[in-house]
Amino acid sequence: MHKRDVVMFLVCGLSILIGLRNEGLYQFHKQWIEPINGKFFQNGRFPDVTERIPPPLVTDVDGDGAKDLVIVTREPKIKILNVREPTVFFEGDSEVQVFPPKFEASLLTSVHISTGRQAVALASGYLSPFNTSPSKQVIVVVLEEWTVLCFDHRLKLLWETSLQDEIDETTQGKMFREISVVISSQPIHFNDNGAVIIGGRLVAVPRNSGEKDASEEDVMKLHEEYQSHFTYVALEGSTGKLKWKHSAADFVEHEETQHELNRPQINYKLSHHSGEKTWRQFRQSMLALLPHRWQNREHTSLLPVHVLPDAQSGPKKSSESSSVPKASLTFPSKTLSSLLQFNKFDFRTVEKGDHANAIAAKIHGGIELIHYFTGRTICQLPLETGSVHLDLNGDGVIDHVSVHLHVPEELFPSDKQITTLRIVASTGIPSHSELFSTSLATSNHDSTWFSASVHIVPEPDQSMLETVLSVMPLPAVMYRRAEDSGKHQIQLIHLKSTGVVTAVSAEGKVLWKSITTCGWSGEAAGDVPVHPSLEVVNLSEQSEEQHIICTGAKGMSLISEDGEILSQVTLDHVPVAAPILIDITDDGVVDVIVETNVAYFGYQLRLSGGSIISRFVTGLLLTAAAAVFVSLLSQLAPVSRKHERTHMSRYVVHE
Repeated sequence: MHKRDVVMFLVCGLSILIGLRNEGLYQFHKQWIEPINGKFFQNGRFPDVTERIPPPLVTDVDGDGAKDLVIVTREPKIKILNVREPTVFFEGDSEVQVFPPKFEASLLTSVHISTGRQAVALASGYLSPFNTSPSKQVIVVVLEEWTVLCFDHRLKLLWETSLQDEIDETTQGKMFREISVVISSQPIHFNDNGAVIIGGRLVAVPRNSGEKDASEEDVMKLHEEYQSHFTYVALEGSTGKLKWKHSAADFVEHEETQHELNRPQINYKLSHHSGEKTWRQFRQSMLALLPHRWQNREHTSLLPVHVLPDAQSGPKKSSESSSVPKASLTFPSKTLSSLLQFNKFDFRTVEKGDHANAIAAKIHGGIELIHYFTGRTICQLPLETGSVHLDLNGDGVIDHVSVHLHVPEELFPSDKQITTLRIVASTGIPSHSELFSTSLATSNHDSTWFSASVHIVPEPDQSMLETVLSVMPLPAVMYRRAEDSGKHQIQLIHLKSTGVVTAVSAEGKVLWKSITTCGWSGEAAGDVPVHPSLEVVNLSEQSEEQHIICTGAKGMSLISEDGEILSQVTLDHVPVAAPILIDITDDGVVDVIVETNVAYFGYQLRLSGGSIISRFVTGLLLTAAAAVFVSLLSQLAPVSRKHERTHMSRYVVHE
């Protein structure tokens, strides 16, 4: 072997190693922890449905270019944590960080009264138009008795407003089933400084609140039986002064009865708001707000948008609707992009002069457009809860995707028989025809293999089915760019209680299945209710490729759009809410915040080298090449010295 051959071999090996590192794998790394004090919960361990606190905020509050972590606690307090200067401790061989408070403030009254002072909603935003220069945000907290607090970036209280006298229903014996807050830099009236818009719905507190069987399903049943009006309130940004409200008694025709007012707010057979239009006049705007995927309070959102009726939507608009002059949907601020991760491909960039003229409320029961400047209902789109709503095939008709339990006509012969789930798609408002019905179950042979696999939760028996299905995540929607056409194709992603993740095409074809550790059973782990989740996310702003992050009772998995499991991690505690997916470390890659009953855990996605096997083989090749190279040099050295002595002797003889 020649020396140059060995050198070329080394160069090739190094190139392979560099290539493997560039094509590395993401790995979950537990980076930080923020403890939650369970003694402030009624049962001393975990929150029930009446005690859920708002999820943390990750945003640059003070405009210094670094992310801040904003949390509220049951003490009750609000805190801004110092992400830049963490306290480090070791958990085994791993380094874990704790963020000390940078600023904190009490949510109690000046005389330290705690009744009605628990936080139910948390938001941050700009009251002045966002620009390239450093801008400071305000933080808004809504308390359980319709009290609104506004803080500056140092948690100094700017104003406090009580809305209890303005709302047409009492909060006594009730809880917020839905609530959301949005802060907008666009004023409602001239000389205003931005706006704070709040929307919420109250329901009766479940009788078994505080007990371990007080589940999400209990509240849903009460909600369906005693559905109330979704109330909207708009406040001036710098003072908290009321600008308008939209409650059950507002914008209603005088001839309607009180019985009609108590009917469900979103009902395609009923339009009981004065001046309300049909949603079909705003079909394109509504389609742009899809997919709609509502399962819990965190899915309720308010978005300032610019809407317009479709050009082909019938008669010319009346003067009453002249405040809604265009025919599309845009967003007035780039700061809202973090709220739209599921709608990434549906919205165009806002053009200059496109200001918000409506609030799009994505709520239980559908989507409602509210006029930005008056609070009047523009239109309502009724959508059934328990389904994902989107345009599957691009025909402009709204489709609906849900998962149903398939029960055979004959009785189950035993509790061990595997229950079949089917993913079903239908079309139309109201739904009038089926697009496809695809089984999510595998054959008996495959199902036995699934159940026998390590960490795979077995199929639930009949006694556990109701509990398992009540917390099963709705299918997630993934957009994948087709290689041939470049267009985005829709895939439906489903997580089964066994931990099996299935991808189904828009035509109902099963594309792939992956076995994860994200299963759960009908029995809560240590009495803590499990909250499995399934989310689709872009890992970085530069990448259009989407990934799947799912959590179960004991595990969290990262899956590629092809179904390859890229990383899995065992969770220390049971998740009690959906994870928050946002880049808190400013490394350009999404981080994962998992809320449990004892703490928030922050996981960083780190890019490691290639697989262990490939790196091991490459290392062996490089070691072998280096050994051959050294051996060759040792063999060439005596030959070179002998050749030199021969040449010198010939030179002496010649002389």
